[in-house]
Amino acid sequence: MPRTVTEPERQTPVWKDSDVLVVGGGVAGIVAAVAAARSGARTVLIEQSGVLGNMAAGSVGLPILAFFSTSGKRLTGGIPEEIVTRMMALGGCAGHTMESGQKYSSGSITVFDPEVFSRVVHQLLNESGVDVYLHTWFAAPWMDGHTVKGVFVETKSGRLAISARVTVDCSGDGDVAFRAGAPTAKPGGDSGEIQPATLPFVIDGVDVLRFAEAVRTNPELYRVHQKIGIVDGARGPQVQYSSREISGLEPLMVPLHAADKLGFPQPFMILCRTMREGQFFVNMAKVVDVDVTDVDSYSRGEMLARMRVAPVMDFLRQYVPGFEHIRVVSTPHQLGIREGRLLLGEHILTIDEMAARQTYPDTVAMGGRYVDIHRVEEKVDFAKRKVPVAQTFPDGYFIPYRCLVPRQVDGLLVAGRCSSATRAAMGSVRVMGCVMALGQAAGVAAALSAKSGAAPRDVNMAAAQDTLRRLGGIVE
Repeated sequence: MPRTVTEPERQTPVWKDSDVLVVGGGVAGIVAAVAAARSGARTVLIEQSGVLGNMAAGSVGLPILAFFSTSGKRLTGGIPEEIVTRMMALGGCAGHTMESGQKYSSGSITVFDPEVFSRVVHQLLNESGVDVYLHTWFAAPWMDGHTVKGVFVETKSGRLAISARVTVDCSGDGDVAFRAGAPTAKPGGDSGEIQPATLPFVIDGVDVLRFAEAVRTNPELYRVHQKIGIVDGARGPQVQYSSREISGLEPLMVPLHAADKLGFPQPFMILCRTMREGQFFVNMAKVVDVDVTDVDSYSRGEMLARMRVAPVMDFLRQYVPGFEHIRVVSTPHQLGIREGRLLLGEHILTIDEMAARQTYPDTVAMGGRYVDIHRVEEKVDFAKRKVPVAQTFPDGYFIPYRCLVPRQVDGLLVAGRCSSATRAAMGSVRVMGCVMALGQAAGVAAALSAKSGAAPRDVNMAAAQDTLRRLGGIVE
């Protein structure tokens, strides 16, 4: 038995009162807070770090996936699209680009400058009247029986309480729902095989012409799954790409991986062009067996991932022409997590439903990214892996509101990577385009619940869908 200590009883000051409290300032939480405020609710957003947007910000700028499906159907609109439009107006976003490759079609990708993203979302939250509190850690739910009445937080000012008519859990890992007693699935589900985490980082100094020439002259060795060519430009030869993402190089990397000479567990390359020439977003520094709900595991993963950047850089410099003089420009403030707890909500979304494009009377969002489950141990025959056609969803799929509603707990909604879906289904739902749409739906429903006095599970769905449509959301 672990040792325990009895804490003294204390009186906690009620610091803030709100109609809607959003816990977690990632992209789902940002959109949820703006949607709630625009729907007339007094809204508070808390974030444990000093950075809003998580992987979208923090000097890295993880590209946003799946605003559009592979067939070109729009999946996400409203406030998420407004963020993109505002970034484009400031010259900080390349807009939506349709991506395709030899292994799978991936729908749209949206590349942006993370500093412009931060500027836009801060302005948007301020204009909407959201009270934002950073460096504010969720500590525990404030419960009245089975109803969440707000949360307790830890801050530099000490332990405080925030009351809320409705709380929206956008923590990414279902922290509020779990501690409130709502049923959740542990990371990795019954198998316990958690998807690897990754520390993405940005490099510059790539000689893109030299790299393109290597791909052209040695296609079987420096194989990539997107077309790269060299054309005559106004100022001489220039590289012409078919997409922003560049992946591949398995013929080069698989033998090194098999001989245990690669130095990291990902025998394929994933790069994405940023807004600047010769600069790339690198998605290769993987670490396995990171359980974000276990502090020992999470801390180990953060440390190991940062140490893994060096062997990735060594490989690129040594083996890939044009990368000889690259340098790391930035790393994120925290490790990128693909998989945490999942809510076991009033409805659990499945791949079969997604593939059948099942409709629901309470649809509040759409998704459409292919099912992207990263393996714990990458096999040396990775080049042969294909995503099944049934898991690519060319026309998108529908997500019902019940996926945001926990069982056994009232006063709470859950949106984002921790909403209610099977592990396999969340392999598609978890991308930013989709979780922003879920945040928008949760924010609208939370505001309606707070205003009407109805429990979140009893919200007037027709009114919620009408409000989402007015905001520009896609619900059908």
